[in-house]
Amino acid sequence: MAPSFIGALPTDHLRWYSSQAELPEMLLGDGTPEMPPEGHKSHRNRLSVIPAPYRRLESMHTLTHPSWDFNVDSFLYAHVPSHKLKIGHEHSRGSATMPCPPYVYVPPTPLSRPKTVREVSWWVNEYPLRTAQCVMHHSFRESMDYIFDFDSRNDPDHDILATLVFGHIDGDEAHPPACLVFVQPPWILSPKDLELFVDCQTLRPAADDAGFITSYSSKERLWSKIWDECHRRNCRWFVLTTYWGWVFGAFSQGWTVGFSRGILDRNCKYPTVLESLVYWLGSSIGVPGSWEIPEVPESVQNLDAQNKALIPHTHRLDCEPAPSVSDWDARSEAPSSKFDVPSDDEDDQAVYAMLFEEKPNVSLRQPVNLQRRGIPDGQIAIHTWSRATAGEMRPPSPTRSEFSVASGSTVRDYGKRAVAQGGGYLSGKRYEQPRGDYR
Repeated sequence: MAPSFIGALPTDHLRWYSSQAELPEMLLGDGTPEMPPEGHKSHRNRLSVIPAPYRRLESMHTLTHPSWDFNVDSFLYAHVPSHKLKIGHEHSRGSATMPCPPYVYVPPTPLSRPKTVREVSWWVNEYPLRTAQCVMHHSFRESMDYIFDFDSRNDPDHDILATLVFGHIDGDEAHPPACLVFVQPPWILSPKDLELFVDCQTLRPAADDAGFITSYSSKERLWSKIWDECHRRNCRWFVLTTYWGWVFGAFSQGWTVGFSRGILDRNCKYPTVLESLVYWLGSSIGVPGSWEIPEVPESVQNLDAQNKALIPHTHRLDCEPAPSVSDWDARSEAPSSKFDVPSDDEDDQAVYAMLFEEKPNVSLRQPVNLQRRGIPDGQIAIHTWSRATAGEMRPPSPTRSEFSVASGSTVRDYGKRAVAQGGGYLSGKRYEQPRGDYR
């Protein structure tokens, strides 16, 4: 129910205000890169991440929209006040800034048209995040010690990605952040790029069984970057936004599974961006009745793992990509190169090669499909070779100088490798998490 008079304050009916507040329109400033055509990727998201064995993320799942919408509405109806609040000094850490005409008066907060990722992050922080923090402080006493702040760490991707932290005011190891908000400008993360990020279902391992390095597509690099930053801070909840579009996500207890809600447009009415933010922030600090991360089958070592080592930084690619002139929607089943490596970026192979141009010891060869060439794999190949050469000749023992990375990795014990599945293990193959929607 709307306030009974025009000019009311947000705290006069905080629940109604949360359902009606709108994000102001953000127009891009002069000199910003041109947006790609509708339905196209930007090819500018050159995040400094490469495949690495420490990254345990394997699969990603999408939360169903009807269930999400109902849960958001029920959560705010149960917790956010619908009566006029008496504001005291304990609620002096911020105020609502999102406009809600014509009933609720909010003092204007003029911001210039953004030209950089930093300026886009100001829009994200000034309007939705400050307002969500205000609603949280008025609704949940346990959230009073949590505030939004910009990440002060010097990130190699600072010119294409900004991070805001919803964390405890003490900010120590005993109080890890509750939620991380990742901001990329729309000319870097286009609507098509954001759609591909949500649709991504798996993250390929750092190397295949033959030891060859895997190359990441743009959506895999973004998932990897978010996983790295969340894992480094021991924070399983995240938000990804361009201000125009919003994605809410989380990681499982063992960090092997990711969850995300589909894209929420900035002017969505049910639920609004503000309602979804309050719901997700409440979930991140464990408010009763909020969303809980589902339990999934994960190995015991992943469940008990503690992140004590800083995840290493990788190379940064600063080359300017060629403009996209294709009309490919990134859903084709055709291979993107003669090597038949799955990718949604036409320039991913070149990107990958340039990332490793200063590492001559790393093999850039592409994986070979042994089954396609009729060659057996693993122990079968070794057993066949040993029987064929038995008794014919014995090669001399290699000298120290003859050892190499390749010779050291030729023989592998595939039969003893095991992966945890619930209480048991699957030997000789990788356990695949079944695909499905989680409520």
